[in-house]
Amino acid sequence: MTVAADPQSRRLRGRHRRCLVSELVRARVEERLIRLRLSAVAQRLDGLLSAAARGEPTYLDFLDQLLAEETEAKQKKRVAMGIQIAHFPTIKTLEEFDFKFQPSVDAKLVRELATGRFVVGAENVLLFGPPGVGKTHLAIALGRAVVEAGHSVLFVTATALLATLAKAQQEGKLADQIAFYAKPKLLVVDELGCAPRGANEPRGARSPPGTVAAVPRS
Repeated sequence: MTVAADPQSRRLRGRHRRCLVSELVRARVEERLIRLRLSAVAQRLDGLLSAAARGEPTYLDFLDQLLAEETEAKQKKRVAMGIQIAHFPTIKTLEEFDFKFQPSVDAKLVRELATGRFVVGAENVLLFGPPGVGKTHLAIALGRAVVEAGHSVLFVTATALLATLAKAQQEGKLADQIAFYAKPKLLVVDELGCAPRGANEPRGARSPPGTVAAVPRS
């Protein structure tokens, strides 16, 4: 006696097999993404696949979307790490700076500095003026922009810098401390004119009061 299979049952079994295969492939893809350290795509894989199923993009468009997702996530992570390493006392941006309130500040020049090209060219930048005009704000904002441009930055006050170097000299570790300050691509020294004067320092050998120096490493 021959028993014919129910067509609906065959369809259900076929659909079940396809679902199992799809889940196995998805798990394998996620594992490979993690091994390749593409964590952002791995975390959003389900959402990206669902969006692709709804929109039916080309293979190239879907790949472009995956790479864009991972690139953006890595950029945000790199910038966050760079800002943390820079030791900014607070977070400031150029968008928050009121150029109208300080018309003496060349907005075009500041935005040019924000590109970070002065760091590549190892050009020094000096911001000086009376207290309260926004020098530290600009120094931090430019430092942040340089981090976003892909360079390492360290922020320090002149007083802390000199104190650290003096202590290192007493401990016979001056060369190591100088190497530490020379390591970042950009060293931002705040309150340069407020640093204590050394006993052997001649008068006039000091920057104007209330200065901020940005010193790129060549």
